[in-house]
Parts: sequence; structure tokens; C-alpha cells
Amino acid sequence: MAPRNDLIHDISLAILAASDVPSAFKAFHKIAFSRSIWVALLLDMDSRIKFELPPGQSIDELPTRTLIDLAKRAILGPISWSPHSPFHSKPVVSHEIALPFGTVLDAGVQFGAYLVPGGNYVLVGSSRLQCWDLSTKRCLWTHESLGNPSDWSMVQNFAFEMVDDDKAMILLIWMRNSYPGSWDRRNAVEIVHLDLSTRKSRLLLSLNAQDTGLF
Repeated sequence: MAPRNDLIHDISLAILAASDVPSAFKAFHKIAFSRSIWVALLLDMDSRIKFELPPGQSIDELPTRTLIDLAKRAILGPISWSPHSPFHSKPVVSHEIALPFGTVLDAGVQFGAYLVPGGNYVLVGSSRLQCWDLSTKRCLWTHESLGNPSDWSMVQNFAFEMVDDDKAMILLIWMRNSYPGSWDRRNAVEIVHLDLSTRKSRLLLSLNAQDTGLF
């Protein structure tokens, strides 16, 4: 007969239903702190709320105690929110990553950075849109518009959604295009599919419209 630890938990519960109460409680306690139980629970939660782990970490590699703390944080919030916290409700930095943007961002241009759910990538919007990998601290993709290379184009805003089990994203990008020697301006919208593993993107839709002055 296989050892109790090797039995599937559902089968164990059926067997324990006919056992004495103390033995059942001990077994239930052991099952409740089983690492496999918490890995399955956290993976299910991650599919809906996306835990932001430090780059390079994955749920199935974490110890049981860390998994339990992660579940508590998702339900109750960080420890600094607790009235009994020694941090007096002040934000606590768990880890910090500095990206070497250097000169890739245009001076004087509105800048925005958005952490992608999961905590592995960040989207940076300047005159162009970029996606940075937090584990390597490198830019893995830069959006290149299909317009004329001599045209002046600036990203005004963007939105995104993760797809393909978070291995890719769909980006909606709004740009304002200007033309050398002309006051003519046009709004352009592009929908792009970005594969995060291959770093390749493909254009799904492109629309152009005359500037209305409403934006």
C-alpha cells in the first residue's frame, strides 16, 4: 500500500471521514499546509488577479510559508495596512528596479510608465512606445509606426490587454502625426499584437483621421 503522503488529497479526505476525530484533525492540518495545495490555490488566484512577483520568481518555486503570506496579502492587503503594523501604515518598498533609460526618452515629451500585470514588464510611453523587460533591464520592443519615416509622430496614449496565457499582449496605440513643412496633422490609431517571447510584433489594424482639434 502506498504511503499516506503519496495519496491524492481527495482520496485521503474520503478515508479520513471514517477515522477518529483527533487523527482526522491532524491529517487535515497536514493537508492544509501541504505545498501542493497552496501552489494550486495561488496559481488559480494568479490567473485572475496576477501576483506581482520579483522578476525571475514563479509561484511553483516558492516555499509554503511564502505562498501563504502571498495569499494573505492578496486578501488582506500588505502588512503595512494592518493597524498592528510596526510600519505605521507607511508604504514599504519590497524590491526596487532601476531601468537604464538613458537617452531613449525624448526630453520635453510627456512620459508615462505602466507596470504590466505580473510585474515582469513595463510599458514606457514617450514620443514612441517601448516595452522593457524588468528581469534583464533591457528594452525588448519599440513601436515603429508604418507611416513615412520622415513624418514626425508622437504617441499620445495607449491601452493594452494580455493574451495567450500572458505570453503576448494586444496594444491599442493613438498617435499624432505631423508632416515637415506643413501644418497638417493627423490622428492615427494602430492595434498591434506583441509576442513577448519572440519580441516580434504584427500590425492588426491601422486607421488614419484628419485632425479635428478636439484632442
